[in-house]
Amino acid sequence: MTMSTADLLHTEVDAVIRFGNCNWNDGTSYLLFDEQVSAVCSLGWLKENGTPETLAELMACSLLTDDPTSEGWLTWEQWFHTLGERPGKLKYGLRTSLYTDAVQAARDGQGAVLGWDRLLHEYFASGELMRVANVVLPMSDAYYLVVPHGRSITPMIQALMELLRQAAGMT
Repeated sequence: MTMSTADLLHTEVDAVIRFGNCNWNDGTSYLLFDEQVSAVCSLGWLKENGTPETLAELMACSLLTDDPTSEGWLTWEQWFHTLGERPGKLKYGLRTSLYTDAVQAARDGQGAVLGWDRLLHEYFASGELMRVANVVLPMSDAYYLVVPHGRSITPMIQALMELLRQAAGMT
């Protein structure tokens, strides 16, 4: 299953939010906020399995994964590779179709999942999920508000951008 990007040329929308590299040809993109990815798990899983201190130790853990469905989403292999590691065969405890299911499994103490900070900030704040191995990978892709060509930024769209940035701690 692959998620498709909203076609702004043939729809009547005022704006969409996209995650990616900002190379879309159907509208004007405005940066909302960046993203970073780290390995995360529950406190219960850490108590039961110990804390992986290094990437090598993390590679030996039960990893939770999902099937990436759109541009910019990382696999564990890509994440380790970008950090300069060459993982062998990784130990997957669970593979899901959806990211939200993999996150739920991490919350339930089934292993570590790649945590996209902007999506999981509430779980970090509550202590339900925490970073492991002290490694955070800044992403080159980011979240954008895209306004279709031929449309202007209305006061409502401007207020939406400000609200989203404020919610993400960008203002």
